Amino acid sequence: MATIPIYHTTIVPPVTEAMSTEYFENFLNTTMNSTSGELITIMNHGKLVLTWREGITLPPIPQGTLLTASLGIAADFGALADAAITGTGDIIDGDVGSETGAIAATVTSTGGTIYPTGDPVVLDAMSILETVYDDVKTRPYDVLLSPGAYDFGGKTLTAGIQKVVGIGSMTTPLTLDGQDDPDAFFLIQIGGALNTTATVGNVILTRGAQSKNVFWVVEGAITTGASSHIEGTLFARDAFTSGASTTINGRLYSVFAAITLGAITTVTAPS
Repeated sequence: MATIPIYHTTIVPPVTEAMSTEYFENFLNTTMNSTSGELITIMNHGKLVLTWREGITLPPIPQGTLLTASLGIAADFGALADAAITGTGDIIDGDVGSETGAIAATVTSTGGTIYPTGDPVVLDAMSILETVYDDVKTRPYDVLLSPGAYDFGGKTLTAGIQKVVGIGSMTTPLTLDGQDDPDAFFLIQIGGALNTTATVGNVILTRGAQSKNVFWVVEGAITTGASSHIEGTLFARDAFTSGASTTINGRLYSVFAAITLGAITTVTAPS
C-alpha cells in the first residue's frame, strides 16, 4: 500500500491582497533550500495559506519581509506621494509617482520609472499605501517611549514596535541595535511630526540592524535638516521635506500630501 504523505498548514496573519504569493514562495524555498519537499501557497481573503509536506521545516517569516510584501507595488517606489514631488538635482532609487501633483523634471530615478501624474500604477500603489499606513500606525506597541514629545537623539533602541505619542525630534544621532539578529524589526510610531537637526540628526545601524527592516510611521509631517542621514522606510501622513544633501536608505511615502526634496537629496533602496 502506498504511503499517504502528511501535510501541515499554517496561515500568515492578514495583510493586503496585494501581497505577492510568488514573493513568499521564492523566499521560503530559498530559505528552506529544499527541492524535494512540496510547498503550496494560496491567497484567501488577504491571508497567505501555506501547506507543506511532513519533513520540511518551515522557517519563520521576518516581520520586515512581511511588511514590505504587504506594500505590493508600492514597495517599488523610492518616492510616492498624494501631491506634488519637487526638488533640485535629487536622485531616487526606484519608481517615482504622485497621485495628483506634478513631479519636477529635476528629480531623477535610477533603476525605476517616473510615472505620469495619476497613472493607474500610481493609483494602485497609493491605495495599497493608505491601507498599510492605517495598519502600521495602529499596531500595538511593545515599548512606550514617551506619552508626549520625545528626542531620539543620543538614544539606542532595540527591535520592536516603539511608540511616541507626541512630536519626535532627533537632535543628535540615534542608534538602532539589531543585537546580532539580521531580521531585527523596528517599527517606530510617532503621533505627531518628526524633525531632525541638520548634520547631526542621523540614524546609525549597528549589530546586524538593516534598513530594510526599519519603518517610521509618522502621523504628521517629516522634516529632515540638511545633511541628515536616515535609515528605513518613512511613512508621513502629511508632507515630507528634506534639507539639502539629505541621504536616506529606504523609501519616502507622503500618504496625503507632498514631497519636497532639498538639493541633492539621495534616496537609496533599503538593504
